[in-house]
Amino acid sequence: MMTYGDCVDWLKTAKPGDCIVYHTGSLALDRASNPTLVMVAEILLGAAGYRFIPDGHNTVRWAQLETPRVHLTQRKLTSVGNRGWPVFEYIATKR
Repeated sequence: MMTYGDCVDWLKTAKPGDCIVYHTGSLALDRASNPTLVMVAEILLGAAGYRFIPDGHNTVRWAQLETPRVHLTQRKLTSVGNRGWPVFEYIATKR
């Protein structure tokens, strides 16, 4: 599992085109029980240029406001994992 420190180090040292798998599983499901994953995902969303924006309904959404330093993608590994959810690799690519 990628840690906060691993993520920060990778962002500092990765060259354009370098890729890293920062999570394998179901990000939406796994974030609920993994605070480290929440931090890593939010760091990478920030590096992709996204920021939280209030939407006027007591909630927030992500909006791309800055020039991205990474490109975030996912690759489907299986249609149904051991918990009944699809399994993906979540990949960050340095820009």
